[in-house]
Amino acid sequence: MVLDVCIYGIGIFVLTMFQGFGTNDPAFGRLDKFPDPISIQWYHALAPLVLVALTRLKIPVSTTFLVLISFCIFCCYGKDVA
Repeated sequence: MVLDVCIYGIGIFVLTMFQGFGTNDPAFGRLDKFPDPISIQWYHALAPLVLVALTRLKIPVSTTFLVLISFCIFCCYGKDVA
């Protein structure tokens, strides 16, 4: 009984993967309605580099606040955020 359910589940998984990756589109066309992402800038790498530096110094840090602060400083500086 359990083996049958496992084989059935694995079969569905394999068929789904072959259907998605066989057409070279694992998103099945669902991402076509979204625009292309923004171009990557230098400040996108700043937060991970600061995180590496702080963790090397053995300083505990919240990655969520670090990323939010870095994007707020570089993207929203001088804009009305409220």
